[in-house]
Amino acid sequence: KKRKGKLTVKAANEMNQTVLMQMLELRGIERKLVSQQDHNDSAANARKDSLQLSLYQAHIEKGFVQRDINQCQQLAFTTDNLGLASKEEFASEAPDHLKVVDGRDEHTVTSNRLVFEVYRR
Repeated sequence: KKRKGKLTVKAANEMNQTVLMQMLELRGIERKLVSQQDHNDSAANARKDSLQLSLYQAHIEKGFVQRDINQCQQLAFTTDNLGLASKEEFASEAPDHLKVVDGRDEHTVTSNRLVFEVYRR
């Protein structure tokens, strides 16, 4: 029974039980929040790891490409060792359609000289 300002044993036990239930509920909520945070942290860490791996792989690929570029730059390629006909031979013996080239366009002249060599052989 309740008296003014005082709790009965039954009311105190009910109050304690209610408080305990609320504490258990709060702990459950806290566990869920911690679990969600851990899951979010795990997902963020996995994404970070994936990005770091991609960056590392890109760095490795860049090294391979740079090595290939350096090898190409070190390749001393000249048309002298191809055995092309001299410019004079080309001018006198090549078909007319290969000769009609602006002499300032060195690439096209060399390309036509190569075509002439294929034609001659």
